[in-house]
Amino acid sequence: MPSMRNRLARLDGLRELHRVRILVCKMRYLETKRKRDEAARSLNEREATICQCKAERSSLFQYLHRQEVMETPLRVERVHDRRFWLEYDLEKEEYYLEMDRQDLNEAESQLSQARQEWLRAQKHQDLVKQQWIALQRDVSRDIEGRETGD
Repeated sequence: MPSMRNRLARLDGLRELHRVRILVCKMRYLETKRKRDEAARSLNEREATICQCKAERSSLFQYLHRQEVMETPLRVERVHDRRFWLEYDLEKEEYYLEMDRQDLNEAESQLSQARQEWLRAQKHQDLVKQQWIALQRDVSRDIEGRETGD
């Protein structure tokens, strides 16, 4: 009987250890998910900025070809200056877009790994729980057998 109780006590400790591991894995998963969501938000914002730059560039091109603008050198110069800076912003945003895509891919990979670790920890806890239940049942049977045998 003492060996069963010792095993039961060890399994109780193991269950608690797995409960803590699951909690740590869950916290790691949630933090990784937050980082992935942030990377996705950053990518979406960058794509929106690129679309906005392209739309403004297109509008500027149309504006530049209007008759009244073509007749005013100062306006033409300002339009060309604005177009220069739009092109600069567009190049910069497209450069960082690729970095954002890489960050998102890395974050998704880390999220997948964290999820797998969390699921693996839950599976180990389920196995320990099944062992604990089986041992608890054996202890109960042993106690009942001793009570009926006395």
